[in-house]
Amino acid sequence: MGNLADVGRIFYGIAIAGMGVQTIYYDNLPYMLVPPTHFTASILTVLAYISGILFILAGACIVLKKRPRSISLLLGTVLLLIFCCYYIPYELMTNSNYMHLGEWENAEKELALSSGAFVIAGCFSEKKENFFFQVVGKANSFGGCFLLYNYNQFWH
Repeated sequence: MGNLADVGRIFYGIAIAGMGVQTIYYDNLPYMLVPPTHFTASILTVLAYISGILFILAGACIVLKKRPRSISLLLGTVLLLIFCCYYIPYELMTNSNYMHLGEWENAEKELALSSGAFVIAGCFSEKKENFFFQVVGKANSFGGCFLLYNYNQFWH
């Protein structure tokens, strides 16, 4: 089972790093990561470069096992906060069809990426963790719940 967790960790890290490369290459945040924004182009370009570099670093740290628990917990928390604080209000305010599951497609992708990070973090433990990572690590069982939710929504 440990070998399977390593393969999953490597593929997830490569996917996150690849998303960072795409973010930098296209000078724009991925459409599935954040809803459409109405900022000026220069702010979005700077934000795209910063987030792209952070995604590449996070993916590389996950693949190379450099503090994978801390990085995955932080990545999962950031993605979950984007879902809760950005996607939910956006979908409820801008879309009259918010009750249709198809309208939440990108929000579900965000939730799946977040739950994947939490599952990766659950495969590792660190001896010295600060208080934030201890608290988030205790709530790590949500990762499996998010994956089951996304799997259930896919089939229904």
